[in-house]
Amino acid sequence: MVKRSLSQFSPSKFIFLSIFFTIVIGTFLLSLPISRTQPVDLLDLFFTATSATCVTGLFAIPMSSFTTFGHSVILGLIQVGGLGLITLTLFVLYLFVNVGLATQLMAGKLLDMESWTSVKRLLYFIIGFTLFCELSGALILFSTFKQLYPTSYAWFLSFFYSISSFCSAGMPLLADNMEVYQSNYTILSVMTSLMFLGGLGFVTLFEIKGYIWAKLKKTRHVFSLHSKINLSMTAITISICALLICFLEWGNAFAGMNPFLKIITILFHTLSFRSTGWATVPIIDLQRASIFLMMVSTFIGASPGSTGSGIKMTTLAIYLATIKASIFGKAHVNIKGRKIEREQVNQVFSIVSLSIIWIILCTFALLITETSWHLFQMLFEVVSAFATLGISLSSHALSPFGKILIIITMIIGRIGSLTLVWALRAMTLRRKAGIVEAQYPVERVILS
Repeated sequence: MVKRSLSQFSPSKFIFLSIFFTIVIGTFLLSLPISRTQPVDLLDLFFTATSATCVTGLFAIPMSSFTTFGHSVILGLIQVGGLGLITLTLFVLYLFVNVGLATQLMAGKLLDMESWTSVKRLLYFIIGFTLFCELSGALILFSTFKQLYPTSYAWFLSFFYSISSFCSAGMPLLADNMEVYQSNYTILSVMTSLMFLGGLGFVTLFEIKGYIWAKLKKTRHVFSLHSKINLSMTAITISICALLICFLEWGNAFAGMNPFLKIITILFHTLSFRSTGWATVPIIDLQRASIFLMMVSTFIGASPGSTGSGIKMTTLAIYLATIKASIFGKAHVNIKGRKIEREQVNQVFSIVSLSIIWIILCTFALLITETSWHLFQMLFEVVSAFATLGISLSSHALSPFGKILIIITMIIGRIGSLTLVWALRAMTLRRKAGIVEAQYPVERVILS
C-alpha cells in the first residue's frame, strides 16, 4: 500500500509542500531569540525565510537584524533551496532507505529520467560537485577575507559568499553588497566562476564530465539534445548580454576601472544578472537600458536543473524555434536536427504566457497598494522576485499585503514552471490511460 502511494505521488505537491515546510521551519528558527539582535515582525521573518529558501535575496529587514546563528540558519536555507529539496530528499532515501520499485518510480518522475541507475549516479554527482565547488570557492575566498576580518568570521564569510554565489542567492552579509570588493580580482573571479557553474545545470555538467572521461579513454561521447541546446543558448545569451553591458556601461558605471577590471566586472554582472543579484556598483548608477536588460536577462534565467530560476534556457530555445517554425510555415518545431514534441511546445508557451500574466497581475495589484512606488520600480521588484534575482530599485518599504504578494511570487517563480510542466504531463498521461478527449469541428478565425 505504501509502495503504491509512493509510485503515484504528485511531484508538484511534493515540491510545494517541501518548500513550504522548509520556509515554516526556517521562520521558526529565525524567530528564536538566539537568531535575532532585535525584535522582528513575524511576517518579516517569514519573508526572509522565503527569500532564502527560494534563493532570491530580497529583504524586508537588514541582515544586521540577525545574529551569527540567524545568519547560519539563512545559509542553511540557501543551501537547501539552491541544491534542491528533491535532490537532498532522494539522496537521503538512497543512503538510508531500501530502494525499492516505488522509490525508483518516484526518482524517475522527479528528475524526468527512466533509469534509476542514471538517477543514482546523477544524485551522487550533484552532491559531490556542489560540495567540491563550494569548498574550493570558500578556501580561495578565505585567502582574501582573512586579511580583513578575524579568522573565525573570515571562514564564515567565505562559506556564506561561496554558497550564496553557487546557489544563485546573492544574499550579502555586508551592508554594501559587493561594492567594497569591486577591484578585488580574486573575489570577482571566484564568484563569477561559482555563478557560472551553479547556473549551468547539473545534467549538463554531468554530461560534460562524461565527455571529458570519454576523451581520456579515447571513446565516443554524444551529448543529449538537452545539453546541446543548453550549452549553445547559454553561450549566446551570455555573449549578447556581455556585449550590451560593455556598450552601455564601459564609459558609464565602469568608467573609473582599468580595461582588464572592466572585462572581469562585465562578466561578473552578466552572470549575476541571470539569477544571482550581486552588484559591485550601485544599481542606480547603471543606465536605464542596463536595468531593463537586467530584467530581460533574469526573466530568461539560468539553465534547467540548475540553482538559478527564470523560464530557463531550453524554454527560450523552444519558444524561439516555435516562432521561427510559424514564420516559415513549418509543420513541426525542429532544433538541431530533432523534432520537438507538440506536448513540450504547449508546455513552453504555457510557462512563458503564465509567467508574463502573473507578473502583469502582480504589478497591477502592487501599484494599487504601494502608492509610493513608481511603475518601473514596481515592475522590476516583481520580476526580481519572480526570477529570484533579489535586487530592489526602491528604498520604500512594502505594505503587509505587498510583502505577502512578493512572498507568493518568490515561491511561484521558484517552483511554478516545474509544477506546471508536471501538471500538464499528468493530464497527458491520464488521456493516454483511456480518458478520451472530446473532438470538435475545425474552424479558423481572423488573427489580424
